[in-house]
Amino acid sequence: MLRTSFAFVCLCFAASANAKLDETLPQLIKRFGKSYTVEQVGLGKNYKFRSKNVSVDAIIAKGISICEIYLSSGEPPNDIVREVLRTNVPKGRWVEIEAAPFGADYALRSSDDEYIAILKYKEPQPEHSVWIITVGLASSVRALSNTTSPSVSPSPPTSTAISTPGPSSIAQSTVDLWQSPTSFLPRWKAKNPAEQDDAVAQYNTGFSYYLGQGVPKDYAEAVKWFRKAAAQNYAPAQSMLGSCYANGQGVAKNKVEAVKWFRKAAEQNDATAQNDLGVRYANGQGVAKDDAEAVKWIRKAAEQNDAAAQCNLGKFYHNGQGVAKDYVEAAKWFRKAAEQNYAPAQYSLADCYYYDYGEGVTKDYVESYKWGLLAAAQGDEYAKRLVASLEDEMPREQIAEGQRLARNFKPRQLPPADGSLSNTEIAQTRPESSGSGFFITDDGFLITNEHVVKDGMQIRLVTSAGLISAKVIKVDSANDLALLKAEGKFTALPVAASRSMKLGGTVATVGFPNIGLQGFSPKFARGEIGSLSGPQDDARYFQISVPVQPGNSGGALVDERGNVVGVVSATLSARAALATSGAFPQNVSYAVKSSFLLGFLESVPEVAAKLKEPNAKDMKFDDVVEQAKEAAVLVLVY
Repeated sequence: MLRTSFAFVCLCFAASANAKLDETLPQLIKRFGKSYTVEQVGLGKNYKFRSKNVSVDAIIAKGISICEIYLSSGEPPNDIVREVLRTNVPKGRWVEIEAAPFGADYALRSSDDEYIAILKYKEPQPEHSVWIITVGLASSVRALSNTTSPSVSPSPPTSTAISTPGPSSIAQSTVDLWQSPTSFLPRWKAKNPAEQDDAVAQYNTGFSYYLGQGVPKDYAEAVKWFRKAAAQNYAPAQSMLGSCYANGQGVAKNKVEAVKWFRKAAEQNDATAQNDLGVRYANGQGVAKDDAEAVKWIRKAAEQNDAAAQCNLGKFYHNGQGVAKDYVEAAKWFRKAAEQNYAPAQYSLADCYYYDYGEGVTKDYVESYKWGLLAAAQGDEYAKRLVASLEDEMPREQIAEGQRLARNFKPRQLPPADGSLSNTEIAQTRPESSGSGFFITDDGFLITNEHVVKDGMQIRLVTSAGLISAKVIKVDSANDLALLKAEGKFTALPVAASRSMKLGGTVATVGFPNIGLQGFSPKFARGEIGSLSGPQDDARYFQISVPVQPGNSGGALVDERGNVVGVVSATLSARAALATSGAFPQNVSYAVKSSFLLGFLESVPEVAAKLKEPNAKDMKFDDVVEQAKEAAVLVLVY
């Protein structure tokens, strides 16, 4: 019987009569149900399915399951063990081998030496114990046999970064080999990497030697395998090879060679390498010192949500190094990293709140204490000193409030690039802003407002097909328009020239206002063209009587034929109206005219050629609404 109440943190590969790898989240939900929570672990996201009859952890990386963890109590029945082996290695024949090297209680290998299966007990055996079966490629199981928790990361290579404490220091990217965008992922179909040009398998082998997992630690051997994978242009291996050269691990220390390999990986958009290359420019290591170039590379990594890079970028802004000094911008980047539970950024943000006038923030001892506590809990010595200093200055009530805030802190995590999350789980990711959008081509080009996605690093769309990622292709700041691209097939709306619209014409929108209060389902609103010009007679806008609210921005304004004739963008400020006229405005909103949208799209020929022809005939209004709903998406910005 599956145990449902045991809080389990153990990493293993595929273990159950139903074990299947390479499944997507929707497939897992179909098998295990919709009751699950999500947490970040070393190899990816851990989806913890819990219900009356199910207690399963499934780790997903790059959109597919790479391991499943099944919990059970009591002595494992032989028929379940046999079924596990048969499910994962259908034609395998197994022989018993020594279990001690794997830290296991029982071990088997397949007769062709390609696979190993181990069984571990998590409590005194054999009665009333929790047990886990691990089965996988022999090299993978050997490499992981000493791993006790998916949340435990290996120690990074020695940093060569500036070590000055506080916001002025520049930290080298933590080479978090388990959590980088192209992290260590076992390849179940790979065979002996020495016999195949499989870059991932070669990288994995080098990584095993680098860490001494399953094999003796041997940096020279690690470099050999990293070099093989790097020669195939595999970015994580190039980044690790650069790190080995930077630290003299397995090769003679060579700063110039380190920069060469960091650059190769960075140019492939590897965030860790981008940050490390930026640090080299900042410190003049292997390359001429160039703060502007350092900022360029570190910003690229920061915009991929790399916490170390975000912290570094904050320090550049704090010091006016490579950019104009800007404490507000510094605090913004510190906060982004701090909310990911990155201790150096938490300390830097605490420091900003501590100063007499605040640095980029309003002075606030409670906030300073909260962030200091979080950094100190992770062992940051400077944070510990700051906390002690604050406790001497703060009254008990403020200390208690800071402790409460620290206890309630939950690290911010990006939702997966694709998959199905509940609305509650999406809300817990705490997007910085949200708005509406709509598809204009069947292959995933969509429109929203520029102000919705401005300063965003990552964008997710909530669609009828689930959660997907999108990227900004082009913006028109003057007209508040942004063109985005997502992968997939979608329902698109036709765009018509707005010059045919007349005063009093009926228009409508479907969007996602105030998701925190009104929920995530699309909301319909209808009204008329109140004016053919916008605020202060701005000819770019329609004034509309459609009742819109925060979150409607970026939604399609459609006419009675279902054509897009505008993009909802703003509402009249109640404060400004009250100050000017002494009365609150009633349903006064604005939409950018579609003629300006078409002009914007003409600058992107690839998109302009794919636009649907406008509808020339009237439609049933119910059909207009349904079509607008199908094309509408919730835009989440991180």
